[in-house]
Amino acid sequence: MKNIFKYSILLLLASVLAAGCQKEEKIFQRDTDAVSCDGTAQSLTHYIKASGEWSSESTESWITLDPASGIGDGKSFQKYNINVAYNSGEAREGVFYLIHDGGRFPVIVSQGECNFKYGAVAFEGTLSQEVESTAYVTVSYSGASGEESVSYTATVSGEGAAGLSIENGTFDSFESGSGLVRIPVRGTPTAFGEVVFAITLNGKSVGTVSTTVAKKEEPSTTVDVTLAVWKFCDHEGTNDDRAELMARHPEWWDSSLRVGNSGICYSDEGRGVLTVQEAAGKTATAINSWGGGQGHLYIKGFYVDDYWLFTMSDVNLKKADEINFSGSMGGSGSSAGYYICEYSVDGSTWTEAGGALSETVGSNTFKYHVAPKDNITNTVEGAFDVKFHLPSNVNGKLYIRLRVCVDIRLNHGTTVKITTGGGGSSRFKGNITVSAKTSGAAAGGVEGLPVGWNFYAIGLTTTAEVEASDYNYSWSFGQSGNDNASRHPVGAAQPSYEHKVLATSGNPEAYLTAYGSNVTAYIFNPSIQIKGFGENDYFQMVIPVKNVTPDVKVCVEGAVGAARSATGNWVLEYSSDAINWFTAPDIKTVTRGEVTFQCHFYNTAGSISTTRKVYDKATDDTYQKYIFPLTGISAIENGNLYFRLRALIWNNHQTDPAANTGGWTDLKGFEVSIAE
Repeated sequence: MKNIFKYSILLLLASVLAAGCQKEEKIFQRDTDAVSCDGTAQSLTHYIKASGEWSSESTESWITLDPASGIGDGKSFQKYNINVAYNSGEAREGVFYLIHDGGRFPVIVSQGECNFKYGAVAFEGTLSQEVESTAYVTVSYSGASGEESVSYTATVSGEGAAGLSIENGTFDSFESGSGLVRIPVRGTPTAFGEVVFAITLNGKSVGTVSTTVAKKEEPSTTVDVTLAVWKFCDHEGTNDDRAELMARHPEWWDSSLRVGNSGICYSDEGRGVLTVQEAAGKTATAINSWGGGQGHLYIKGFYVDDYWLFTMSDVNLKKADEINFSGSMGGSGSSAGYYICEYSVDGSTWTEAGGALSETVGSNTFKYHVAPKDNITNTVEGAFDVKFHLPSNVNGKLYIRLRVCVDIRLNHGTTVKITTGGGGSSRFKGNITVSAKTSGAAAGGVEGLPVGWNFYAIGLTTTAEVEASDYNYSWSFGQSGNDNASRHPVGAAQPSYEHKVLATSGNPEAYLTAYGSNVTAYIFNPSIQIKGFGENDYFQMVIPVKNVTPDVKVCVEGAVGAARSATGNWVLEYSSDAINWFTAPDIKTVTRGEVTFQCHFYNTAGSISTTRKVYDKATDDTYQKYIFPLTGISAIENGNLYFRLRALIWNNHQTDPAANTGGWTDLKGFEVSIAE
């Protein structure tokens, strides 16, 4: 019995010892064994579950863990951060180990290459004439470590650059990730206009940015000037209103009175012309049904890139003057629904006016200024009011157009696109007005300038076109079929001063005439031509002006041509009374054969042959430009300013310089403006 009890005790002790020798279960889990990231410095959060102590070990200095060790309960996950340093080189790979209970568990870290780069160059702030700059040029960057440093240089150019500079320097205030390199613009601008900054970082160009130096704020002397007004019904008019409008503007609907394919609507006030232009390669039905429906200017068939064209003549405005273009448009539901407003000072280069609105229709996002409405009872719906500032002086014509900017109809419900069958109608209602706020002549300065005679610039390229124009006041005479072509025929070759050509731009009261005792014929080609000029005969320009004093500085531009034997060399002179004449400065010395003389304008081999009937200021080799004050004249409060081109007897021959007074002499262009 005692032995049984003893063995029982021993068996129990053995069981307890066996249980105590069994090892507890160890737990370890990690949420990943590989991570990847870009080249920036960053911290990646991950998790680990472990029973008991764990630690870590990194093979790379750019990989660290926080915390680097810990104690887990085997039940819940613990957070740890993988800190990856900024990579300034190629893509790289490293490993760190999570260590637990004698085991080493690798985690691979893959980091992308350095992605630091510079982005857009931009301008921060504003610049104003005679105001010290506090502006910056900025260069965006991304992928930075925050430890970078960069040296910068810059060039400053443009008409507004005077007084501004960017000093060479260093920028070292980088932020980690993305940000801006800010480069200060120093100085006080003395001029106004566009200024361009070209930026170089660490010797490498990163781009340019331009801005505009605003003109100095002067005491308010601006005045409102109306350039043109077209007057239509401001309500749904009657048949009588329609008849009145069509009687007032027959050139719009009567195809026999049109120029080209467009109807013409002359402004009721000012000197403006409204026409239309269809897009090149237009696939929709052509514009049709020109009329005056309900007393409104009416047309059918506008499509994408077709446009209404407003041309204002005799414009004398300065750079930065504000133009205001306002009115109201209506249309049928299937007609063009959106127009963009653009302007031009030369009729070929177009600039979008500011203040455009943005719209999204379906998948189309676009900008526009004018959205006609399917309502013709008032001018509120469909109204527009566009403002912009002139980029340069305008001495002649200003162009504004409303162009269909997107293929979306006025009422874009189930059907979105403009009808292509020519049925959609568009119309102007109420007053369409083009006006300006200007500090020019109307505010007390010189009046009457600029002015010019240049048929090439206005697109008249044949004798017939010029003779049929209003500019041919009383010039034409002496060639078969043209003796009565002018508006006021003289009926004889003499006196020569009875033959006149009105200015093609600027002052509408100015005219050109001639003084010569043996002149026999007058024509255009489209240069202004005269036959029979001899020594000291001259073209004379008579320009009504106000407030012209001897210190007024003018710019005179022109070009000439001639038959080979005719007089072709000219002295430029000016006067305030047509009696006392003063020779313009900078006269040139010219040699013809063995004869040397002085003149301002002279012919070349081309101007008597290949280039005689063409004129481009940029390429014409007879073009001359003179800028000078009107020294010597008496002040003109309200009277005429005179210029003349006086002929010298020398012609274009090298061996026999005497001119043939029976030859043709040409004046391609002559323009006078106030010099800035």
